[in-house]
Amino acid sequence: MARDWALRPQFRSRFWRNALRSFLLAVRNRAKAQALSVEGVNARNKLWRNNMLTRRDTLSIFASSVVFAYAPAWAETHDMWSLEVLHDALNRDLARLVDIRRPDEWTETGVAKGAWPIDMTHPRFGERLFAARDLAKGRPVALICRTGHRSGFVMGKLREANATGFVDAVGGMLGAPGLPGWIEQGLPTVSKETALSNLPKELA
Repeated sequence: MARDWALRPQFRSRFWRNALRSFLLAVRNRAKAQALSVEGVNARNKLWRNNMLTRRDTLSIFASSVVFAYAPAWAETHDMWSLEVLHDALNRDLARLVDIRRPDEWTETGVAKGAWPIDMTHPRFGERLFAARDLAKGRPVALICRTGHRSGFVMGKLREANATGFVDAVGGMLGAPGLPGWIEQGLPTVSKETALSNLPKELA
């Protein structure tokens, strides 16, 4: 049975509760601001929400040179992306990636090359997450964590608030059962220090 991350000990601590409360408040505020403009998109999203975009999917529908021209539209209907597809989109400058893990985890494994490190436990996490979406300028913003649990939790809250523009990086940095992670797939990483030095000032 899937575990509810909101009931785990770290979420029961005062620090985590405050960070989560800040995030949810930011989500609700953004959702209210865009509610009128996304009603049509939301109806379509309900039909596709659980579909994960993989390279096989894209190649069976479009040539690879064409599909990523539609990355924002694909993100609306496929909000779970394989790491392979995400890496291709990053290389084509058609997506952005946010690593929502803790700083000690960034130190341990490094950070995916090109990712913006934004700690989920930071009190301003929600504000910074939506600032990242603004900086992406229409590109999908993928969320990655250690194994996919935390990114899935955040995506669930974003879906509940009808907040668009985000996708889940399935498998995370270290992988999940049956899903190799970013590191196991040999995708590029940089040090925590390098990732932080490349973080836009708007997200600091």
